[in-house]
Amino acid sequence: MEHEARDFAGTLVEIAHDCIPENLSGELEQPLRFRRGRGKRTYHCLDDGEHRITIGPEMVRQHLVGDVHGWLNYRERNRLGWPVPCSIPTLLTHVVLHEAAHAVQIEQGGRRYGSVHNATFYRILASLPGHGWASELEAAIRTAYPDEAIQETPDKPERPQPPKIELPPLPLGRQLAIDYQGVRFNGIIERRNPKTVTILGAWESGRRARIRVPYPLLPSILVE
Repeated sequence: MEHEARDFAGTLVEIAHDCIPENLSGELEQPLRFRRGRGKRTYHCLDDGEHRITIGPEMVRQHLVGDVHGWLNYRERNRLGWPVPCSIPTLLTHVVLHEAAHAVQIEQGGRRYGSVHNATFYRILASLPGHGWASELEAAIRTAYPDEAIQETPDKPERPQPPKIELPPLPLGRQLAIDYQGVRFNGIIERRNPKTVTILGAWESGRRARIRVPYPLLPSILVE
C-alpha cells in the first residue's frame, strides 16, 4: 500500500490544482500551490509569496487503510457538526480544506504564536465547503480513489481496560508496614481516595513522614 499511497498523494496534488482556484475564489491575495512531500507531515506554509500545501504520502497511506482516528481532521468533524463516520474520500477532502483554511487564516491575521486552531480558523474552515470548487474537489477525489482501499471510516477501536487489581481492605486507622526498595516504613492509614492511600508513620531510621502510595503499587510492597 505504500507505493499506492505515494501515487495517490501525487493524484491528490493534481486534483487540488485542477479544482481549487489559486486565489481560493477571492479569499487569497497570494497564490495557492500544492506539492507531494515525504513522510506523514501534511501542512501549509507561506514561502516566497506563495501559499504551499504539502501532502504527506504516509498520511494518505493511513487514510487508505482506515487508520484515521488519530488525525485532527477526523476528530474536528464533531466540533464542526460534520458527519462522522464518513467516507475516506470525504475525509481526504477535509484534509485539503483544513490546510487551505490555514492559508486564509494567515492572510486575515488570525494566526498567532500559540494560537493556530482557534475560533478564527474554524470559522474559515466551516465556510469553505460552501464554495463550488469544494464539491468539485470531493467528487474528483471520490472518482480517483483506489477501489482496493478502505472506503468508509471504521469504528473507533475501544481502549483496552487495565486489569483489575485485587486490593486488601484498607480502613482508616489501620496499621500496616510497607517495604520500599528494601527500606521498611511503619504507619497507619490517614487518608484514602480512589487512586492513592496516605500513610502517616516512620521509616526504619526513626524519621517520621507522611507518604502517599498509589493503590496499584500497594500489593507489591505491603508487608503482611
